[in-house]
Amino acid sequence: MSYQNYFKERLKKLEDLNLLRHIPHIEAGAGKYITVKNKRCLNLSSNNYLGLSLNKNMIHASKEAIAKYGCSSSGSRIVTGNYSVYDELERETADFKGYESCLVLGCGYIANLSVISAICDKDWLVFSDKLNHASIVDGV
Repeated sequence: MSYQNYFKERLKKLEDLNLLRHIPHIEAGAGKYITVKNKRCLNLSSNNYLGLSLNKNMIHASKEAIAKYGCSSSGSRIVTGNYSVYDELERETADFKGYESCLVLGCGYIANLSVISAICDKDWLVFSDKLNHASIVDGV
């Protein structure tokens, strides 16, 4: 079987199972509202559901941070090092929440993967619903 036929069959199976995903086209918006198929929608499926990406103070602070630190650390904190701004954010967040310390991670997927795999080892028994987010399943 050729690779083309193999992938055609795989895609057909996914489609038959209603598991074939497509990247939706967004006509307008990066904030808490987006326009999809000419319909204005509250965007509850992104990491920007509060609309902070368009907040003028956030934009200004981001520009200042880019000017100081550049556009990328070029790797994870454990590999390329840690900026003091992360220490400050974690200290302020822990104080705000009333905890001794905290760890800020880049997204929920990484948080679930990191925390679950750090706490649990092969001797743990974890009950996980089959409909849990993939990050929880992967962490377990």
